[in-house]
Amino acid sequence: MLRTKPISKGRKTLYLDFYPAIAHPNTGKQTRHEFLRLYLFSRPKTPADKEQKAETLALAETIRARRQIEVQAGSYGFLSKKNLDTCFVKYCERLAEERVGINKTGWESMLIYLNDFSDGSLKQTDLTETKCRDFRNFLLTSSKRSDISY
Repeated sequence: MLRTKPISKGRKTLYLDFYPAIAHPNTGKQTRHEFLRLYLFSRPKTPADKEQKAETLALAETIRARRQIEVQAGSYGFLSKKNLDTCFVKYCERLAEERVGINKTGWESMLIYLNDFSDGSLKQTDLTETKCRDFRNFLLTSSKRSDISY
């Protein structure tokens, strides 16, 4: 979303506000804002100031639209190609290793079902709404579910 923030001398700076936060492509750090280094007069008085404001807003809107496409395409760090090719099962296994106690038991149980469902291989790109529904149905109809409570 394109936003403005008041600054000195009756001007505003333009920035993009991301929700949820995204990974910045250069630093890899999570960020919610990108300042565009574009400025507007808060109250343009002359025709030249008004024209500058219109041109700057048009440029900012172009940048916003480009960023939206980049985020959706995964080239702005939101879903990098590296992450898309990652095996989701292996990712869950790494997360399960970090767990302790009853939480770890739950993760290990989930991994048994996920491995049975996916034959141990499920890429991030395969995670669609339909695939998640299929996994849910698999859990509901699995013969092993005697130890699962809903």
